Amino acid sequence: MTQDHPNSQSGSVPRKVRSVAIIGGGASGAIALDSLKKIDQFDEIVLYERRNVPGGVWYLDNKPNKLDVPPGLTQEYLDPKLKIPEFKEGIAELKLPRSNQERYIHTASYENLKTNIPEQLMTFSDEKTWSAPPELIVEKDYVRGTVIQKYIEKYINRNKSHVVYNTTIESIDKDYSNPEAKFKLTLRTELDETNSSGENLDKWHYREFDAVVIATGHYHVPYIPNVPGLNEVYNRYPHKISHSKTFRATDDFTNQKIIVIGTRASGADIVEIASSSAREVYQSKRTKEAALRWKDADNSILKPIITKYELTSSGEVKVYFEDGSVVENPDQIIYATGFRYSYPFLRGLYPNFTTGYIIPDLYKHTFFIKDPLLSVIGVPTDAISFRAFEFQSVLVSRYLAGLISLPPLEEQLQWTNERFVLKGDTRSYHTIDFDNKLPYLQSLVDLGGGVDPIDPEKKGRPFPTWTEEDLAKHQEILEKLAKFFGRVKEGVTV
Repeated sequence: MTQDHPNSQSGSVPRKVRSVAIIGGGASGAIALDSLKKIDQFDEIVLYERRNVPGGVWYLDNKPNKLDVPPGLTQEYLDPKLKIPEFKEGIAELKLPRSNQERYIHTASYENLKTNIPEQLMTFSDEKTWSAPPELIVEKDYVRGTVIQKYIEKYINRNKSHVVYNTTIESIDKDYSNPEAKFKLTLRTELDETNSSGENLDKWHYREFDAVVIATGHYHVPYIPNVPGLNEVYNRYPHKISHSKTFRATDDFTNQKIIVIGTRASGADIVEIASSSAREVYQSKRTKEAALRWKDADNSILKPIITKYELTSSGEVKVYFEDGSVVENPDQIIYATGFRYSYPFLRGLYPNFTTGYIIPDLYKHTFFIKDPLLSVIGVPTDAISFRAFEFQSVLVSRYLAGLISLPPLEEQLQWTNERFVLKGDTRSYHTIDFDNKLPYLQSLVDLGGGVDPIDPEKKGRPFPTWTEEDLAKHQEILEKLAKFFGRVKEGVTV
C-alpha cells in the first residue's frame, strides 16, 4: 500500500518499538547498531548487510564489475526493484536461482583513496584513533581508505551477534490501514548452493519489524549526465565512456588521451594519477565557482564544460567545450559526476521516496515525515562524516525508545519546505554548509533532549561533545575550505 502514515501531531513515537532492522553495514549502520544496543530498550535489533564483509563504501574491490552506465539514465532505470516472488500460504521461504541484474555492489574505493577529515573529528567519539599501521598513514591525521574499512569492521564487531551478512532487503511493505502494522521486509540471502543446472541459489524469506533504519549510504548507483551527442558515442564506443566508480589506481593510461569530467576528490585523483603516464589529460569543470584541486603538470589541461559530442561519418569522436576548443579521438572519457540516491526496496511503498538527488520528506535529514518509524542515517554530506552519523544515531535511538518527541508535523514540513526553497532538487540539499556544521549537529542535540542520556536509568549513548582542540581543528578546516573555494588559478575564481 502507498498510503501516507497518519503522523502524530504530537510527534511522539506512535507505539512501543520492540524490534528494529538496520539496512547497511557501513559506518552509519555500525554506529546506529551500537547506539540502539546501548539504550537497551529493544527486544530485537538486526543489521542486514548485503555483502559478506562490513565497511560499506570503504571496502576496496580490486576488480570491480565493468559497469554499463548509459548517459542520462536515472536510478529507476539503472537500479530497478527485483521482482518479488509470490509466497504461497504456509510457505515462509523459497530457494530460487540468483538474478543476474546489476546491483552496484562493488564500491568506488581505489588504492590511493585517503581521508580528507582529520582523525580526531572523523572518528566516532568513543574510538578516536584509526589505529593505522605506519605504512597507511598518508600524513598527520590522514590515512588510506583501507584503514577505515578495518576501523568499521572492528566497531561493528562489538555487536556482531546482531549482524546478518549476505542478505539484501528487496522490498519493504506496511499496511497503514492497521495502526498496529509492522514493516514487512522481504529478504534475499545468497546461499553457497547451486541447483541442478549449476545456477547459484538465493533464499527468499521475510521478517517483520516495528522500525527500520536505512543506513545504505549513497555511493552505489553512478550517474552520467546526458550531453548532446554523447549517446551516439556511447553506442558506438561503449568502452570509451566510464564512471569514476570503476576507476582503480592500477588502470592503464599509458600514452593515452584522457578526458575527466568532475573536480571533486575522485576527479582530482584520476587526473593526478593518469597524468603520470597519459599523453594528455583534460579536466572539465562545471562552473567557474567549482572548487579545483589542481596540480600543475605539462600534460594536464583545464577545460570548461562539454557542450556536445560529435561522431563523424568516419567514426571519429570530437568533444566540444564551452570555450570553443575541441579534443579529438580521446581514448577514455571518465565521468566523475557522482551518484544518485537509490532505494529500490521502498518503491512499492513510497515511489517518490527520493528524486535521486534528495529525499524531500526527511526532517533534519533523518526522520521520514510520513512515517518517523522509518529513519535514514548517513545522508548529510560535508557534515563531519562519521561524527555526524553518531549524532543522528543517538537521536534516532532516543526517539525509537520513546524518550523524546519530534516537533509537530507542520513544523517538520516547514523545515523541509524551507530547505527545498533554499537548495532545490540538487545535491546541495543534503550538504551542510561551512558555517552550519556545528549548528546543525547542535540542533540534533537540542531535539534529543541534551547531551547526557535521558533514560531514567541513564542508559544509552550521550551525544558527542567537542573539546577546545576539536573546535580549533574544526576552525582550521573551515579556513582551509574557505581559502580552497575562493582561491584564484589562471585568473579564474574557483
